Amino acid sequence: MSFTRLSSVFGLMALSAVLSFGADVSGTWKGAFDFQGQSVPLTLTLKADGPALTGQIEGLPSGTVALHDGKVADGKVNFWVMTEYQGMQYKLIYKGDVSDNEIRFSFGTEGGEFSAELTAKRQQAATAGISGTWKGAFDLQGQSVPLTLALKQDGGNVTGTVDGLPAGTAQIKEGKLADGKVTFWLMSEYEGMPIKLVYNGSVGDGQISFHFGLEDGSWGADFVAKPA
Repeated sequence: MSFTRLSSVFGLMALSAVLSFGADVSGTWKGAFDFQGQSVPLTLTLKADGPALTGQIEGLPSGTVALHDGKVADGKVNFWVMTEYQGMQYKLIYKGDVSDNEIRFSFGTEGGEFSAELTAKRQQAATAGISGTWKGAFDLQGQSVPLTLALKQDGGNVTGTVDGLPAGTAQIKEGKLADGKVTFWLMSEYEGMPIKLVYNGSVGDGQISFHFGLEDGSWGADFVAKPA
């Protein structure tokens, strides 16, 4: 078999794989759904490995949740997540149709008590570095708490400090930047008790949208940090 013929065979095999599994959905997707007249934004971080799909969703009542039994095939994605609303646990089932740079989702509770539509659009990975000073504020029991982040990026590693927490300036630990997502954790203190706070941020449009909170998920908050 000639090299040209062999190349054609491999090309057909690759095309067949694309048609079987659909477009590559790996990356960050953003959209919003309507809940009792209020727009609820969601951020989906997806990673496809052949027909298997993993990742997480940010923005649901219980914070960041992991995907389960994720599948992608023939331009469709399916998975489920567990979340909480008013003290009750709910299983939400997602079914999505992939086209170009968007996924049109129908999702809802397993028993059909709640359902909604969501169109998620692909976000371009941030190419600019995040080194510098960033400022934002989060809500704590009705009070706005300002934070200042001094970040230093070295490739995919992030170091620096967060100032404004109860224990004062805290050092960033295990900071990472990949695919437009920045993650790290730090140690702080609240009412005399040491606490570990985990940060997950999405970089884009000249800002970093953070969700952070206790490691066990019992408390969390959101804030947007902008260059100072």
